[in-house]
Amino acid sequence: MARLLLLTAILSALALACAGSAPAPTVPTDAALPGLDLAAELARGEPVVLVWWLPWCESCAHEAPGLALAAKRFAGRLRFFGIVPGGEQDAPQAEVEAFVLRHGIGYPTVRDRTGDFTRSFRVDGTPTILVLDPSGEVRYRGSRAPDWNALVGA
Repeated sequence: MARLLLLTAILSALALACAGSAPAPTVPTDAALPGLDLAAELARGEPVVLVWWLPWCESCAHEAPGLALAAKRFAGRLRFFGIVPGGEQDAPQAEVEAFVLRHGIGYPTVRDRTGDFTRSFRVDGTPTILVLDPSGEVRYRGSRAPDWNALVGA
């Protein structure tokens, strides 16, 4: 019995050690939308922040001002892009434009009218924030803003 417990403890420790060394997930870096060529943006050598949002999403409205400030504060070290999934029936253009103005979003916002780009990143809700390093590895994925200083090494 003691040997079984020892073996279980060793296997658990090995599993935890291996899990920590797994490579970060990568994303489809060849994905593009009108106004966003992800491969070209990553080739610039700066991390890219993708922010999925919708104008009627209360959590998106809550996160938007902080994201707008982070985009200004870390300009030159992070490249931000807003992505609005769905067509006119999901997010009318007038509402998208009003949201951008109301929350002071100064970074480019593009439309994913077909949802293909959004599905390729396995985004299933808003807000979703992805931070990609220049190699396309996901450094952060969540629905709230990350610790920007930790991401840029400030």
